[in-house]
Amino acid sequence: MRGHGPASLLCLLIGGCGSGDKPHLGRDSAEPVQTAALRGRAYQLRSHLPLAGVEVGIAELPGRSVLTDQDGRFELSGLPLGEVLTPFAAAQGHALTHHQRFVLAGDVEPLYFQLAPQDLYDLIAAVVAEAGFPVDPAACQVVTTVGDPSLALAEGWDAFLERGDAGLLPGITAELDPPGGTRLYFNELVLPDPSETATTTDGGVLWVNVPPGAYQVTAQDPTGTHQFPVLEVGCEAGWLVNASPPWGLTARP
Repeated sequence: MRGHGPASLLCLLIGGCGSGDKPHLGRDSAEPVQTAALRGRAYQLRSHLPLAGVEVGIAELPGRSVLTDQDGRFELSGLPLGEVLTPFAAAQGHALTHHQRFVLAGDVEPLYFQLAPQDLYDLIAAVVAEAGFPVDPAACQVVTTVGDPSLALAEGWDAFLERGDAGLLPGITAELDPPGGTRLYFNELVLPDPSETATTTDGGVLWVNVPPGAYQVTAQDPTGTHQFPVLEVGCEAGWLVNASPPWGLTARP
């Protein structure tokens, strides 16, 4: 979902991609390693500016966290390999945001957190409630962005941050397995809209009030042009999960 206007419910789908790295979930070295690291940035959904002083941690590892620097960058190292880990980002005045789940085979980078100011989160929650789906604090809200392969590249993210809609894919359907909550696609005004049946030029999709549990998120392109990864998502009561690019539903090259 793009960051123009009252974007992602709860959003959500990268702050200033200065690196040319593609999303990476493993090491190229043949030498065995015992731990891994997360590296990336946190940025504000509305302004696209990097956020300093954001706490980045792991839900399954209480007490293991770092703060982002003045450029919104972080590195969280010493993480165990082969375990299910859910990164999160917490910043004053912003909605607490969890990412998708990872089973680390090596370093994960770049990992971007798109943080919604609390007033924006509240606004989108009000829009969803008006549509007949009030946010349940005992449930989880899941949002992701559908994008083309350019969003995995630095130049693609530069364009996204500058224009807000570069690389986003309309006409894609997404599913949550097992089914849970209510699916809403974002319309071209960047608002969750029950009348939409697939992604629009905003690329965003939201599941409201998903029961706690473990889920997979998949996407289908009716034209057959793009193939998408399968996302692993963990939900707990009160969580906002934003599987944002270049992870989330970014199409494979």
